[in-house]
Amino acid sequence: MAHINHGMWRRYQPTETREGIPPDVLYCRRESDGLDFYDFVQPPATPYAEGSVAIAVMWREEYNAHVVGAATYDPTAMFPADSVIIEIDDYTGSDPQADLGGRVYDLETMTLGEVPVFVMEDPVQETQTKILSALDSIMARLDKLEKK
Repeated sequence: MAHINHGMWRRYQPTETREGIPPDVLYCRRESDGLDFYDFVQPPATPYAEGSVAIAVMWREEYNAHVVGAATYDPTAMFPADSVIIEIDDYTGSDPQADLGGRVYDLETMTLGEVPVFVMEDPVQETQTKILSALDSIMARLDKLEKK
């Protein structure tokens, strides 16, 4: 697939309200040049090719990786706060969210990986292990004292 990086987008609040947009709308702008997301996706300015898929890729600490959030044919349907927008211009599937959402994305190689597996540690098991380890230590010390 051909991928085009459209940059990192951050939330901001404009100093002036915009005509035709409710005052409580959330805004994003591109870090590199300050371009407002609404201006970016509106025709005729939008750089998206017909049939392209837009994905929002966000860093996810729990996976230690960038992960695809939204994946859509309609970039106006996403809110890319704290995300990198990638355009995939040769996607051939029929459901981009089902096919691409949740997958790891490597920003350097611009490639998609598998869905990351998040293994949550069992806090009860961890606590039990610590308690049993502490009891073993206490029992060893008690055995030493009893032998004296």
